[in-house]
Amino acid sequence: MARSEQLITRYLLGELTEPERTTLEESYFNDSRLFEQLQRAETDLLDDYARGRLSSPLRQRLERRYLGHPELRCRLRFAEALVARVDAIQSADSSVTVPLSRSRLFDRLRTRPPALVSYVALAAMLFLVAGVWFLVNSTARLRQELSEAQAARTVNEGRQRDLQRQVADEQARADQLASELDRLRTQRQAAVPGTKSPSSSQLVASLLLVVGGLRSPDSGPPATLTIPPGAAQARLQLRLKENEYPRYTLILQAADGQQAFKREGLLSRSKQHPSLVLFVPTSKLPDGDYLLALKGVTQAGETEDVSKSLFRVKRK
Repeated sequence: MARSEQLITRYLLGELTEPERTTLEESYFNDSRLFEQLQRAETDLLDDYARGRLSSPLRQRLERRYLGHPELRCRLRFAEALVARVDAIQSADSSVTVPLSRSRLFDRLRTRPPALVSYVALAAMLFLVAGVWFLVNSTARLRQELSEAQAARTVNEGRQRDLQRQVADEQARADQLASELDRLRTQRQAAVPGTKSPSSSQLVASLLLVVGGLRSPDSGPPATLTIPPGAAQARLQLRLKENEYPRYTLILQAADGQQAFKREGLLSRSKQHPSLVLFVPTSKLPDGDYLLALKGVTQAGETEDVSKSLFRVKRK
């Protein structure tokens, strides 16, 4: 028996694994020749069962499959009845010396009485209807399983995106809280009388940039970030004219195009006066011109260009 015939027999007997069964059903759903081969294989299998030509193990396997399913059991009983009728016709015709197959039966029926021809034709039609009903049900079940699998995959992908956004939001909040805490500590130490001047690690150089978005591009001479001696950090604040994204990404590039710094997941601290704060180690900012690219991140996780701002770094 060829491998394809063995596969079809195992399918008819319900012995394929779930992936094998799904693959075969998708194949005969798109291949009419395979569909016809499947029909012929089942017809021959049921004929051999009804005539007692199956081996004992194969007969037991078929009975476990067909007798345990109401629809398949009906088809099995129909095959037995049809074979019995064929044998009765063969017994009534002394000229028949070999068992009639279903194809030979219809040849012999051309010489039989019209009433008998109508009976067998009706039986054949019922058998065909049963086969079509079985395949229609199998196809509908396959489509339902594929639809459920696709829906489950879509739900899982949505959950993963939501979790990724939540992680990014929490990281951005943590970064902003840490930056704000450093700023408040510096201000408090400067405001308390009698305190010493801040150490070099507490000095912060600040620069305010106003970005207008794509509909209002930045113009004018570049702003200057002056870094005093001993300053360890530079605070870049971007005041937004529009706040259309839940999160932002800032990329700092030197004049030669090399990326000097990048920060993702930034959030605006105020809806009425949206702004972003970026702390950059001054060690990453030698004197020269820089390009600050602002990108917005949508709810779907896509990145869109918002603005580009030029500024100059100068050390005292």
